[in-house]
Amino acid sequence: MPRTPKLGKKNGYWHTKAGAPNGVYFGKVSEVPYSEAKRKFADHLSSLGKEDTPQATVFTVLELCDRFLIWAKEHRGDRTYDERKRHLNRFCNFRVGTQLLAELPAEKVQASDLTVFKAHIAEEYEVDPFTVDKHVTSIKNAFNWGTKHPSPVPYLPPTFRPFASVEKYKRPDEPLVEEDLLTPKEIEPLFAWADVDLTPVRRKGQYQPRTVEERRAVHAFTGFADLLRVYYHTGARTSELAEVRVRDFLRENRQLILGKHKRSRTLKEGRARRITLNDEAFAIIEKHAVGKEQDQRIFLTQAGKAWTRKRLDDRFAAVREKAKVHSDHTIYCFRHLWISEMLMAGNEIATVAAMAGTSVAMIEKVYGHFTNDHFAAALKRLDGRRGQRQKPERKPGREKKATPA
Repeated sequence: MPRTPKLGKKNGYWHTKAGAPNGVYFGKVSEVPYSEAKRKFADHLSSLGKEDTPQATVFTVLELCDRFLIWAKEHRGDRTYDERKRHLNRFCNFRVGTQLLAELPAEKVQASDLTVFKAHIAEEYEVDPFTVDKHVTSIKNAFNWGTKHPSPVPYLPPTFRPFASVEKYKRPDEPLVEEDLLTPKEIEPLFAWADVDLTPVRRKGQYQPRTVEERRAVHAFTGFADLLRVYYHTGARTSELAEVRVRDFLRENRQLILGKHKRSRTLKEGRARRITLNDEAFAIIEKHAVGKEQDQRIFLTQAGKAWTRKRLDDRFAAVREKAKVHSDHTIYCFRHLWISEMLMAGNEIATVAAMAGTSVAMIEKVYGHFTNDHFAAALKRLDGRRGQRQKPERKPGREKKATPA
C-alpha cells in the first residue's frame, strides 16, 4: 500500500518526499511559517493530481506534539514555548506499562494515560499540584490545537476530547502585595524605551547595540509606547487591546466595546466588554484609528502587522531589559496596577469589577485588601472616640490658681 505524502523537516528545510527523486523543498524552517509551508505542500499535491489523497494518516503523539511546538514557536512567547516544550517532552517520554506514549497513535490516547502521568510527575519531580496541572494544560493545548488546525492531512477529529474528564487543579487566588505592582520608577523608563530602536547593527563582523546616533526614528515597533500607555490607563487585558478593531471604538461614548472577549465564553448571559477611556487613552486610540477601515485593528506594528502575543512578549522583554525592570513583570502587570490603584482611590469593588470586566469575587480575593479607605475611616472614628474618653473632666470650683510672682 503506497504511503500518504507528508510534510516534514530535512536539514532545516520544509520537505516532502513526494513528487521528485530527492523530494521537494518549501523553504527554510526559520524563514517560512508552518502555515505557509502547509499551503505550498497542498498546492504541490494538487499539481501532482493527488487532491484526493487518502486522509486516514495516523499521527503519533510525538508527531502531533512536534507540529504543535512548531506553531507555538511562531505564535507564542519564548517563555510559554519553552514551558510547553518541556512538558510535552516529559509526556512523550513517559511509558504506560510497556508502551512509550511518543509511539502511541494520538487518537488512541485516553484520559487514564494522563491521570497516570500526573501521578508520575508529582512523585518524580516532587512538585506542587499547580505545577502538575501546568503539564496538563500544555498537553490539552496540543491535542485541542490538533482538532482545530486543518492541514492537507488532518491531525485529529474535531470532536476528539480524550482528556475532558481530567479535572484541572484550581489554584487559590493569591492576593497581590505592593511588591508585585509596577512602581513609577519602573513605569517611566518602560515608556521611555518603548519606542527606541533596539535592533542590533553589524560592526566589524559582529552584531552590537545601536548607538544613540544610529537609532532610527521610525522602525518596526514605533508606537509601542502608545500601546503601553493605553494598557496603563485602562487596565485592559493584553489580548483585548491587541485585537481591538476600529469598529469597536465608540467616540461619543469614549469607550471600546468588545463583543468577543475572555469572559464572553464563561458568562451565562453574554455581555459586551466595555473599556472606558480617559483623555490620554482616548487621544491615542483616535490617533491610531485615523485612516483605517472599520475591520482593521487599531494597533499595528509600523510594518502593518498585527500585535500577536509573541510579538508583544518579545518586544516587552527587550524594552524591560533596557529599562532595568524585573523580569517577573509583564504587560498584564499594568492591569494589576490599574485595578489596585482604582481600589486605593476609594472606588467601590462592584464598580471596579464592572470596569475591569471581571467578577466581584475575583476582585475581593486578589485585590480586596487594597480597599482600605473605609477601614481607615473606621479606625479614625475609634481613635476619636477613645480620645474623647481619655480627656479628664474638670470639676467646677477647682480652678488652678495662678502662682504669685
